[in-house]
Amino acid sequence: MEQRFLYHVAQKYFEHHEWHLNSVTFVVPNKRSAFFLREHVGELMKKDPSLGNPVVMTMTELMEKTAGQKRASSLRLLVMLYSAYLNVLQKRPGRSKPLPEEFDRFRFWGEMILRDFDETDRYMADPGQLFRNVKDFKEIQSTYLTEEHREIIRTYWGEDPYYGADSSPDLFWTHIHQEGEDSPARKFVLLWEILHELYTEFNRLLTEHGETYTGRAYRRAASLVKENANLRSLPALKYVFVGFNRLSIAEHLVMEKLHERGRADFYWDYSPELMDPDTGNKSGRFISEYIKRFPSHYTLDDFRPKKHIVEIVGIPSNIGQVKFASTILSAQSALVLPSEDLLPPVLASLPATIPSVNVTMGYPLKNSSLASFFSCAVKLQLRMIVRSTGHTEFFRDDVQTVISHPIISDRYPEECQAIVDYMAAEHVFNLPDTAFDSPECRFAALRPVFTPVKDSDGMDAVASYTLRLLDLLTESGLLPIEKMFAETIRTEVEELNRQATAFNVRMRRHTFFRLLENALFKKSINLEGNGATGLQVMGVLETRALSFREVVMMSMTDRVFPGRLTSRSFIPDTLRRAFGLPTAEHQESSMAYYFYRLLSHTEKMWLLFDARTGGLRSGEMSRYLYQLRFLNFSGIEIRYRQATYNVRPPAVTEGLPADISLGIRKTPEIMADVERLRDRSRLDTNALSASSLKLYINCPLAFYLEHVAEIKVPDPFKNYIDDATYGTIIHEVAQRVYEQIRDRHTYVITQKDLDSLTGNTIVDDQIRRAINLHYRKFPARILSDNNGLQQEIPNPALYEYPLEGEAKFIAKAMRHIFFEMVRHEHVPFTFIRGEARSKFQWSILPDVTVNFTMSIDRIDKISDGTNGEIVRLIDYKSGSDATEFPSLESLFDFSGTKNTKGIFQLMTYCCAYADEHRLPEETPLRPLIYPLRTVATEGIPPLLYNKKEFNNFREIESGFRARLAEKVAEIFNPSVPFYRSADDHGCKFCKYKRLCGVKPADEE
Repeated sequence: MEQRFLYHVAQKYFEHHEWHLNSVTFVVPNKRSAFFLREHVGELMKKDPSLGNPVVMTMTELMEKTAGQKRASSLRLLVMLYSAYLNVLQKRPGRSKPLPEEFDRFRFWGEMILRDFDETDRYMADPGQLFRNVKDFKEIQSTYLTEEHREIIRTYWGEDPYYGADSSPDLFWTHIHQEGEDSPARKFVLLWEILHELYTEFNRLLTEHGETYTGRAYRRAASLVKENANLRSLPALKYVFVGFNRLSIAEHLVMEKLHERGRADFYWDYSPELMDPDTGNKSGRFISEYIKRFPSHYTLDDFRPKKHIVEIVGIPSNIGQVKFASTILSAQSALVLPSEDLLPPVLASLPATIPSVNVTMGYPLKNSSLASFFSCAVKLQLRMIVRSTGHTEFFRDDVQTVISHPIISDRYPEECQAIVDYMAAEHVFNLPDTAFDSPECRFAALRPVFTPVKDSDGMDAVASYTLRLLDLLTESGLLPIEKMFAETIRTEVEELNRQATAFNVRMRRHTFFRLLENALFKKSINLEGNGATGLQVMGVLETRALSFREVVMMSMTDRVFPGRLTSRSFIPDTLRRAFGLPTAEHQESSMAYYFYRLLSHTEKMWLLFDARTGGLRSGEMSRYLYQLRFLNFSGIEIRYRQATYNVRPPAVTEGLPADISLGIRKTPEIMADVERLRDRSRLDTNALSASSLKLYINCPLAFYLEHVAEIKVPDPFKNYIDDATYGTIIHEVAQRVYEQIRDRHTYVITQKDLDSLTGNTIVDDQIRRAINLHYRKFPARILSDNNGLQQEIPNPALYEYPLEGEAKFIAKAMRHIFFEMVRHEHVPFTFIRGEARSKFQWSILPDVTVNFTMSIDRIDKISDGTNGEIVRLIDYKSGSDATEFPSLESLFDFSGTKNTKGIFQLMTYCCAYADEHRLPEETPLRPLIYPLRTVATEGIPPLLYNKKEFNNFREIESGFRARLAEKVAEIFNPSVPFYRSADDHGCKFCKYKRLCGVKPADEE
């Protein structure tokens, strides 16, 4: 793939013989441009090898070679900085220590300080002045910048609106002085107090170990060149700088000195038609000045196309962008990804017609199954319980997450199932480590995963634990790319442990685990390709100095590109401008340059952006796309459209079509399954319910999956009380207590009956039974041996087994809620039934008949003196169900802000109960919700309909029945598919979302 800009530069040096090419060094911005330039140099050398072989290197390689120091790894630099920090604090006896001592908390601001130190050195700022102790801030005046430094800054930045009188550091310190002692500004100043000492000590340690960081190498190289009149540190006779844009001051000084000696040449990739700063385009702000100051020795031929076609396409999905891109890519394309998060789906979606692919960006380790499994293992360890006996227990939820992770469950399915069976058989919420000691243990192979790492064990134990995990997975077989991930994790663990040991930095297990997890989630696997042909997949920075005829750029929203233009820093903009350090405006200029430079080389460019709105997404395309659309650029044809793309995930369940996310059409085969819901002979197995109708209204596709296709997704076991269990326990306790009162003497329950519960054990007994049954999962019945005859009996342990730990607190809360409910009961009332279950064929209207099943929490009767006896249908609700509805339509539309599902369920019960029991039309039916979570403060309020008290279902019966019949008839209408819900908010908690293949907007 010819790189026209790079090729033309190399060609000029091979055409003209002013220099023997062995004495020439080409310097480029990055490794990828260096690779392509070497390719072109190799092609040109074949024509005449006698011309010599020039050196090609990056600017960073040139500066580090000139500095003569070895660059340390980022992890080693961080640990060394922490060691320097501790040394600084030790030298300040009696003074406050404003920074946290824990290494994992230090890491956050430590990485920020490393960036600040790096920029301080790249831009040759005086650290003694920049990090000056704020105790002396009253003495700081604008005169502390030397005239030489001012001249360098003026030469580098130029006289522009971002530098001038308003950038005086006095303004910064005056603002600080006016803040209160406890203000964030004063706290910031406390951190500043040690920055210069920290910089000095950190550099001392680096010198001691003969190492450096990139910015420090730049400062040293620039200083050597500046001080060394004959430039002995730069041996080549000619340095050719190719494709640079914004220079650091260190780079500027090196280029300037070489230029003064006639030993430098410069080639700037600049298109005046697209980058003219006089038009307000920020992309040419720096390079237009460099062209004047550092001119080119040879004039390059005009290699840019005269016309550019730009297709701007808005697609309402990230995955939609990926799928769309796969249809337009070719072997001659460059695919540019401003965000690395799209790399995994991109690689999975590339068309088979592309013979070769070269990836020159990192594959994010956080997207790998190994990284996600490691996070699960970290959570397992950090949340485990250490008992007073010294034994440990792992939380059931964490255990479930680990053994259901594909990286484990696919390799050890029998052992994972054995753990599930063990916890169910033993009725334990947590998995004890002693379970692995039993000779009968069927999951001993997973001991490396469940070996506890305690606080007292320290970082060596964490490192050993992680390495044992990797050994376990490696022995079980990993895919080639998974092996790369495993080796990266292994290297990171060993490096972290080695560096911490080298600098005597001790960490607790929590610190080491978190630091390692964070490091892995920031890590990318280097997938850099070496091919010069085929599809090129790269990040924005990798495109520097490269030329492509066709480019596809994705994620072109302003939030992603240019994205956030500032990084966290201890150095405020006022001081950055004063000392010549880059600010957000300079970063934006660079991003604009990358975009317009790339465009200037293309004949066709596709710009794709996520057009969705909602949540954090505005659906707004990048500012550069707006500029292209609404500014008049010569030679650019703009085509804009909003597109949709049908994502077709593969079939994941036998019998389901591939386009499930679009809905299920009612084929004759599917209709045969639907018809079972009104087949009387199938009443016991196939019936609609209020819950299934709620599901249909919310999402017909989910209804199809559960009630027609009958795809069962088990609910995960929870070791806490969720809303459903909470409500089940309360209404079962109430049911059994009221049944015992009723069975003693009468159906009518009076205030005296309720008062008698206070000094009675009946409530506590029933609470204990319900918690043991529904929370602790004791079996309801057990087998008993009666004279050699096995028979089932109620499990006595439900009443006898004492409540311990969390169960005690739950019982106390349940008791309080129950008696608050009793306090607000309408007495007297006639208790008819609790948990009233029934199945029958229900004719909602004469032409709409279905199998129907229902379970009503409570049915009773009261008398209000006006309407005579009123039948009440009561639903206990422990969630956030609304007790008011504005209209009948709101009961059949769950997309509003009010959760009316509970009211819909109650109205359905009223309608069905009246028909099943053939109640006279004049019999009042009062639906009522008992809001358990608020009963103590709000009592038991009546339902509100259009803001008015609603006490009789009969008032809306005909309208509700007609709408319900219409909705049920729709289920059996073969022309109406089972569509996916248009409102994806409910998808977040849907158990079928993985089958559906459509991510909710707030998860993508």
